[in-house]
Amino acid sequence: MTYVLEQITPEDQERIIAEAVDDPPTQKHLIYARSCGSFARTWAIDKERGYYLFLAPRLMREDSWENPFYIRVKSGMYRIGSQGQIGYRMRFSERRFPVSLLHDILDEIKAALAVYGAWGEGPVNSRNEPEDEVNPNFITIAGA
Repeated sequence: MTYVLEQITPEDQERIIAEAVDDPPTQKHLIYARSCGSFARTWAIDKERGYYLFLAPRLMREDSWENPFYIRVKSGMYRIGSQGQIGYRMRFSERRFPVSLLHDILDEIKAALAVYGAWGEGPVNSRNEPEDEVNPNFITIAGA
């Protein structure tokens, strides 16, 4: 896992939208975010494998519990929600995935967030010191 923090270009936005084809609501959400300038500015990307994580666009008031992220792993895009600003407690939102991928996906989320930080600006402050450690703790919520 070799994630790097990079700016998302317009070409990258097109790629992300195209890769969300199996999830029409997510794809529509991303298309709308692009059209109104609300797309994430940065992503943590593993270029060799094509895996990436970015902060999901907030286009309207959503579930107040979540600060959502999208992660693309193993040809699937998943939405994860984070309680608070820095990923202390996280959960998967809606879309299901093969249980056999659970540990791989959790490892990828942790590795990507370690590079991405809380807001896509990296994990360190302007003095190059750790600002907020992002250490996700996945939980199960009744009815989720």
